[in-house]
Amino acid sequence: ERQAVLGLALAGAVALTVNLGHYVRNCRAAGSPLATGQEAGGRFGYRNDAMGPRLWVSNVARNVAIHFGTMSGEVNAACARAVEGLHRALGVDVNDPRTTWGNCEWETVGHSWHEDTAGSPQHVVLIGVCAGLILGARRLREARGLAVYVLCVAGGAALFCALLRWQPWNVRLHLPLLVLSAGFVGPALSGWRRSARVTGVLAAGLLALALWPALRNASRPLFVQPQNVLNVPRIEQYFVNRAALGPPYRGAARYVAERGWRHIGLYCGSDDGEYLLWAAFREAGVAVRIEHVGVSGTERGGASPEVVLSLVPGGPREMTLGDVRYVRTATAGPVTVLRRAGPATWTRQ
Repeated sequence: ERQAVLGLALAGAVALTVNLGHYVRNCRAAGSPLATGQEAGGRFGYRNDAMGPRLWVSNVARNVAIHFGTMSGEVNAACARAVEGLHRALGVDVNDPRTTWGNCEWETVGHSWHEDTAGSPQHVVLIGVCAGLILGARRLREARGLAVYVLCVAGGAALFCALLRWQPWNVRLHLPLLVLSAGFVGPALSGWRRSARVTGVLAAGLLALALWPALRNASRPLFVQPQNVLNVPRIEQYFVNRAALGPPYRGAARYVAERGWRHIGLYCGSDDGEYLLWAAFREAGVAVRIEHVGVSGTERGGASPEVVLSLVPGGPREMTLGDVRYVRTATAGPVTVLRRAGPATWTRQ
């Protein structure tokens, strides 16, 4: 028992250390280590607005179903009808705004090799079978800590569905749970008779199933496609899913770098590509300090930015931060550059 307590304490300390910087930043910006859970208010929050058994079952069904898109439109339609029928039986709207992110509407995604929506049907089935074996087979259930581990992972999945809104991109957020499940899938399979043969066949099958999407996935294929990760420059791979942002972001970074500005204020919306801007500045070969401006509920301190970059389409013509006024000096696509209002001799670039 003492070792178990020490192990839990160590795991908690590691998790806290990894996330401490994020918690401190969230406390400073939003007054809570978990922040507000909101991007743009209302339905664009990540947390469910209501909880209850029926809403939980709704989220479980939708989160599981998005892993089972196929190449068959008929099969996908049948899956969608099954989920919708379950919701009718529950008396819950399949697009209940209290548990659905933004303006998303329920539908099966279909077969996808895109990193944002590709499901993991084989893994979900394997995890479910192995969890059932462990909890149902006495010999495996009595293995020290194995059943508890299964229940911990299952508890994490249950909390995910209870707390977080459904969205079609949740498959990406399921990855930690899938990885953690490997900790009990292995022991469950090794407990079978002729386990070496079973695990060998399963491993070979899963590897074969993984090769094709890895080689021909929609955004970053390995070898087969003419444009792949081996011959496309890294900076272009950053923008592969948002190619239209490449020229204006990279151009704005060069524009700022050429003028020697290093303290950048960033004004952006909930879905603007801040990380893409960081990549553009690295390409420009300059180290910059970027801080968010125009964020409600926070107060700035210290020196004012030399320039403000707005990533919001149709950005402002001018902006005031404290006692400093900034005026538009250049635009490109959704990017607007605003610099401190200069003397009368300053000319627009």
